[in-house]
Amino acid sequence: MTRDYVIRVICGDILETQRNPTSIKLADVNAPELDFPEGMWVSVEHVSKDESGRPFSKVWLAGLNINDYVNGYIKAQEPA
Repeated sequence: MTRDYVIRVICGDILETQRNPTSIKLADVNAPELDFPEGMWVSVEHVSKDESGRPFSKVWLAGLNINDYVNGYIKAQEPA
């Protein structure tokens, strides 16, 4: 495993990093492509803004709170 820096997120499962500027696909993740309806429609609740004016938001997909899902996954990966 090597440390790297994300320079661009292309879609839900593909990103570019400094060491891999041609893009990498996340293993075990199957995010829908944007040409599929489930890849386009989400519910968004803007909560506040950051110092650059970008909205902090909660996002739901098919009733699943994506923020809670991601936070739960991150917490589960933390060492005991």
